Amino acid sequence: MKFLYILVSNDSDIFYEQTLASVHSLKHYNPEAFVTLLVDDKTDKTLFGFRAEIKKFIQEYKVVPFDEKISNKERSRRLKTNMRNLLEGDFLYIDGDTAITDKLELSLDEDADIAAVSDLHARENDSYHVRHKKNNADKKTLGFTLSLKDLFFNGGVIYAKDSPKAHAFFDKWHELYLFCASRGIYTDQISLNETNHLLGLPIRELPGTWNCQVREAYNHLYRVKTIYPLLCQAKIVHFFGSGIDGKREPHPLMRKDFFESIKRNEKIDERSRQIICNAKMEFAFAPETLDAKMRFPLFFIYRQFPRMAELLLKEKKTLSLAVIYNSKFKASEFVIQGITLPDVEKIPLHFQNNRLSYALYGLFLHLHIFSLAFFFRYSRKTRKKLKSLCGDVFCWDCCSLQEYPVLNKGLHSARRKKVFFWNPLSRWHSFPHFIQKQVDFLKNQNFNFYTIEAKDAQAYSLELVKNVNRKCDEPENVSIRQDFYFIGKEKKRKETISLLERALQKRGFRTLFYLVKDKCDAISLDENVRHSQESACIVDIVDENQSAFTLRPFDALFLKRKLLTNSWQIEQADFYHPSNIYIIKNNSLDGVEDFMKEPYREIDPQIIAQYEVNQWLQNFPGVSLISTGR
Repeated sequence: MKFLYILVSNDSDIFYEQTLASVHSLKHYNPEAFVTLLVDDKTDKTLFGFRAEIKKFIQEYKVVPFDEKISNKERSRRLKTNMRNLLEGDFLYIDGDTAITDKLELSLDEDADIAAVSDLHARENDSYHVRHKKNNADKKTLGFTLSLKDLFFNGGVIYAKDSPKAHAFFDKWHELYLFCASRGIYTDQISLNETNHLLGLPIRELPGTWNCQVREAYNHLYRVKTIYPLLCQAKIVHFFGSGIDGKREPHPLMRKDFFESIKRNEKIDERSRQIICNAKMEFAFAPETLDAKMRFPLFFIYRQFPRMAELLLKEKKTLSLAVIYNSKFKASEFVIQGITLPDVEKIPLHFQNNRLSYALYGLFLHLHIFSLAFFFRYSRKTRKKLKSLCGDVFCWDCCSLQEYPVLNKGLHSARRKKVFFWNPLSRWHSFPHFIQKQVDFLKNQNFNFYTIEAKDAQAYSLELVKNVNRKCDEPENVSIRQDFYFIGKEKKRKETISLLERALQKRGFRTLFYLVKDKCDAISLDENVRHSQESACIVDIVDENQSAFTLRPFDALFLKRKLLTNSWQIEQADFYHPSNIYIIKNNSLDGVEDFMKEPYREIDPQIIAQYEVNQWLQNFPGVSLISTGR
C-alpha cells in the first residue's frame, strides 16, 4: 500500500512545511513506507532548494498540469477528488496537516474499496452536525441529501483500493466536486459524502485512531470523553490546518509560527523534529503518559480557557524547565550559569551541613526510608523549592545514583524527570551490577537517563547525547601568551603530561601546564577561561577508558583555538579538521610545527551551536521550552 500526499503550495503559504513535517513523521515510524507525492505544475516549479527537501522522503512523484486560471484552492481539491484515477495501486491518502504517531499497518476486509474515519468522530445525527448551519445550508443549496442517519466522513485520511468500484467512486466524487465549485462551494467533504450516499454507502468506517481529529475536543469540551481515548492510541493525529491560530493554540503543529520558523530557517532542526515525531506528547499541559482511563484531562481546557488553565495547571511552572545541579561541582555550575533561556530555572541543591543531619540522612538512606532521608539531606529552602516544581525537571549529574530515590521524594509534582550523566557512571560505583540495579529501579520511578559516554549508554541502556559546554565571549585584543595550555587532574598521568610538556618546550614552544593534585591546587574557572583565550593551542589528554570528549575540545571550538589531543575518536567528530586538531599517535609529535603554522579553519556555525548549552538544551530529547514554540 502506498501513502499518498497532495501538495499545492507557493512560497507565501505554509502548506509545503506542513506536508514536509507530516512526511517526516511518517518515515520516522515507517521507514520502509512507499510515499507518493502528487503536485500540480505550478507547485512543481517551486520545488527547488529547501522546497525540494521533501523529495528525499518520497518514492513516487507525479505532476499534473492545470489551466493557468485555476486557483491553488481548486487545484488541490481537483487533485484530491480525482487522485484514484491518477495513480496505480492501493493507497492511503493523508492530509498534510497531520502527524503520524505510530506504525501504519492497515487491515481491511477484502471487499473494502473505500474507507475513512467519521467526521469529528460523530454520527451525522449527533448534535454538532445537526447544529452545523453552514454545512446544512450548503447541502440545501446544492440539492444534496439532508439525511441524518448516515455517517458523515472526514476527508483527511482516505483508503482507496485499485478496483473498479473505487475508480467509479472517484469518478462520481470528481463530478460532484466540479458541480459544487461551479456553485461557489469549494470544500470537498460535502461532495465526498453525497457520493457515498448516491452509490449506496460503499465507504467503510476506519477506527478513529487513523484520523484523530483532536481539535474538535478543544473546540467542544463535551467531545473530550470520545476523542481523548482515541488520542491515547492514535496512529494519525489530524490538526486541521484550516483553523490554525484561531485561538491560543495548545500544540506547536497548530501554530503558524512553528511552520514559518521552518520556512525561515530552511530546515527542520532537532527540536522541531522532536515535536513532529512525538506529536502526541507535545500538547500544552499534557502528562508524560496519556492514560485512556482518565475521564477528563484538564489540559483540554487550555484553548478555550487559558486563564483558568494558568490557575489550575500552573502554566508558568508547567511549561518551564527546572535544571537541578550541585553547586559543589564547579564545572557543572559554570556551564549551567551560561543558560540564558527565559523559561529555564536554575536550581542549586543546598544541603544540611551539621553532622547529625548527615548521619541521619545516611541511616535512612541505608534503610530505604527515602522521605526521612530527603528531610535530613536538603536544606529547608531546597526542599520547599523541589516540592513546588510541577514542570519538567532536568537533573544535571547532581548526585550519586543512590541519592536519586531521595531526591525523587521532592519531585512528586514534576511532569517529566530527566537525569543527564556528564561523567562515567563508574564515578559513583565500581560494580556494574549495582549500577544496573539502580538504573532499573529509577526507570520504574519514571526517570529517563542520558549520558555522553557511549560505553555507559550501551551497557545500561541509556540514551546517548552530545557533550555540552558554555560559550564565553572573547575579549577584544586578547594577546597570545603561550603556544600550548593544559589544565587537569593528575589521575595517574603525571609522568605522561610532564613528558609532553618537556617535548613541546624542546621544540621551542611556550607552555603553560597546570597539574591539579587536589582542590587546593585548582585555579578558578574564570582563570581557566582567560588562560585558554591567551593560548594558541589547548591540550587535551584523556584516559584510556574514556569514550566521551572532555570539555577541552569545546573550549577550543568556541574560542577558535587549535587542539592537541591523544583522543583518536575525535577524528569522527563533526567539528574535526586536521588543520585545527592534532592527534598524538604513538607518542609522537612529528609535524606539530607545521600544524601550528597552518591557519585555523573556520567551522560551520551550525555545527558549533549544537554544543552550546542553550542550543543543546533546546535540542535535548523530550525537552519542551516555550521559547522553542511550545
